Amino acid sequence: MSPEALVSQDLVPKDILPLASQWTKKWTLPLASGQTQSVEDFIKKASVLDLSQLGLQTIPRPVFGTDLEVQPVEQRLKSVQEYITAFQYNHTASTYFDQNKQRPLCRILSTARDIVRQGLPIKCVEAVFLALLLTAGWKDLDRIPVGFKTCVAGHVYRSTLPYYRPGSSIFSLG
Repeated sequence: MSPEALVSQDLVPKDILPLASQWTKKWTLPLASGQTQSVEDFIKKASVLDLSQLGLQTIPRPVFGTDLEVQPVEQRLKSVQEYITAFQYNHTASTYFDQNKQRPLCRILSTARDIVRQGLPIKCVEAVFLALLLTAGWKDLDRIPVGFKTCVAGHVYRSTLPYYRPGSSIFSLG
């Protein structure tokens, strides 16, 4: 669908038609101060097909297997780790989710559900939140939280990882 067709269907305000036309050519556009809200409204109303024709794509989201209950616990843990690894690491200084560990478990699991829903890059503690959510209700393994310090170039990093013990093996997720 062309930008003009999007305007004719009231998906795009007329004042950003030149901007939408430029999108089909290149991604180098400065936004005028009044156009930001119009562009946001356009993106909210547009379908995935409309956005893809303008060169915009949806965020790829990790996919989690559905047959975990029939797998042995070691294979389930590996599947959970693969799913967590599929989320990209958030290398930016900003955080997308609440990283406070001093909260009730229900709030931490709520944050983990938000991570799954949004599919944004995560940091280490958020990977631990995901591991807690994805293994909740598994009765055939022990959970052991392990805290440790790492010193790199004079800077101390403190971490906590969940270790899982299904029988005699030990796995770490996150």
